[in-house]
Amino acid sequence: MIRKPAHPIVQARQIVEGFANAHPLIVALGAGAFVAAGTLLIVWLLVFSGLTAPVQFVYDNF
Repeated sequence: MIRKPAHPIVQARQIVEGFANAHPLIVALGAGAFVAAGTLLIVWLLVFSGLTAPVQFVYDNF
């Protein structure tokens, strides 16, 4: 019986899962860095975008 080679995505998943099982601390640090980067991105957006400023055109109509 001829066996088909594994799909590249399946191979990549096996490699990533093997690395994650062998290095859980690195995975945890990476996840923490991802959360910190996302939080900083949201804070940066809110601070510098002006979305927290009052909407003057609404107030001017009253």
